[in-house]
Amino acid sequence: PSQNENVAKALAARDYFLLQGPPGTGKTSKALMTILTKTLEEIEGTVTVLAFTNKAIKDVNKKLEAAGIDYLFVSASSDDENSLKAVVKSHDLESFGEYVKQLRVITSTVTSFTKYGRDLSKIFEFNTVIVDEASQLLEPQLVGVLANFNKFILIGDQNQLPAVTVQSNGNTAVTDDELKNIGMTDMKVSLFERLFNRTVEMGWTHAYGTLTEQFRMDESIMQLINHYYHGKLRRAARDPLPLSELYTGDQDSEIK
Repeated sequence: PSQNENVAKALAARDYFLLQGPPGTGKTSKALMTILTKTLEEIEGTVTVLAFTNKAIKDVNKKLEAAGIDYLFVSASSDDENSLKAVVKSHDLESFGEYVKQLRVITSTVTSFTKYGRDLSKIFEFNTVIVDEASQLLEPQLVGVLANFNKFILIGDQNQLPAVTVQSNGNTAVTDDELKNIGMTDMKVSLFERLFNRTVEMGWTHAYGTLTEQFRMDESIMQLINHYYHGKLRRAARDPLPLSELYTGDQDSEIK
């Protein structure tokens, strides 16, 4: 239920939406992919998916491949046949332009997009960006990137994936009153966390949401962390699989 509710809110949001995904709630495997596919159905232009780490964006790429969705991976690596480098090497100038113009999904780390985004804007019509692991990114890393898009959706969880900084607390504390008034009290706090806290404080329920059904943990393990989520986490109800789905072939076959 919380997946369905928050996907609907993310799609209905005009400018931005913040989605908190506690452990095991399917924030990438289900929520992100559903938001992406539904957005492609509703808009023209491209949907860009960004993440902090290479591992996270490669996980998204695998899910796109499994769903049969073509994409351009903005990377200097040629390991992925959909990477920018691999596509450039496999096309001449004319066919490259024709190929990339029919693509509607761009994936990249935030760092790579910062490097190549201006050039990409000459080819693609940027519309919506979805940022996974957004709670790991500080304000300066994201603000300039988000300015390229009409709408942004940030997915993260400040309770398990906070931004990492090396500065001491004294060096990151904010003293300016105007910044404090918009919730910017410490520069080591991610943009996701600041905006999430702000929307909760202001009661802007249309702009944020939290996934509450988790598929990973036993009840006793879940309760160890539930206080971080105001006791709202619960195990997702799942019917037991019939024996026909547990086994394949004859009775000597391996269990799936």
